[in-house]
Amino acid sequence: NQDLKMLLLEETPWVLQGKDESERKKRIALLFDLNTMGNNLETALRKLEKAQSGNGGWPWFPGMPENRYITQYILAGFGHLAALGVTPSDERTNRMIRRAVEFIDARMNEDYLDLKSRERSFDAKKDYLDQLAVQYLYARSYFLTQEIPDRYDEAVTFWREQSRKWWARRGHMSQGQIALALHRMGERDVPQAVVRSLKERSLQNDEMGMYWKYDGGWYWYQAPIETQALMVEVF
Repeated sequence: NQDLKMLLLEETPWVLQGKDESERKKRIALLFDLNTMGNNLETALRKLEKAQSGNGGWPWFPGMPENRYITQYILAGFGHLAALGVTPSDERTNRMIRRAVEFIDARMNEDYLDLKSRERSFDAKKDYLDQLAVQYLYARSYFLTQEIPDRYDEAVTFWREQSRKWWARRGHMSQGQIALALHRMGERDVPQAVVRSLKERSLQNDEMGMYWKYDGGWYWYQAPIETQALMVEVF
């Protein structure tokens, strides 16, 4: 129904707000305006600084309890920016990152101790690897210059060994995060094995390039576009 298609297209906000070429050019120019970008960056950093809890964690929204996932997600974002050479290197930003790293280290250790205490038949050789532990290793691997306290050595060793042993049982995003984390930590065998496995399972054609058939779902680690972006980072 061509009329219906045109009606839907005309109701799209972007079409309504930018109907001619000059308007679209103005919008693109505004997007890349350096002053605008600088102001947006400063506003974002102020919001993050204000929202960060006393223990270094971030909540989903101001006033809520700090959240392990969103804190690790923000840290990974800072890590990406640093890799691109665009993270502000001022003391405020460094302090936020340092405190957040301390927060996720402590929570990672708490998870390990909690697992040992509630699992009557705890066996380090079993599969206990969860998504937050994988995300921790991935986010933490961006900040290896900040040493992990010695008191967390047992927990870190446990989660790293879990990721080495059980990566093949996890989804695409987790496998990619494990490969990148271990690679940054100086390991070779598992990251190379993950890449080989991903390449064997990939689909390729002229139109779509290289991609994977992802399992659908609503969890953060099942997001197809973000997973594909991570695959680009892996390769």
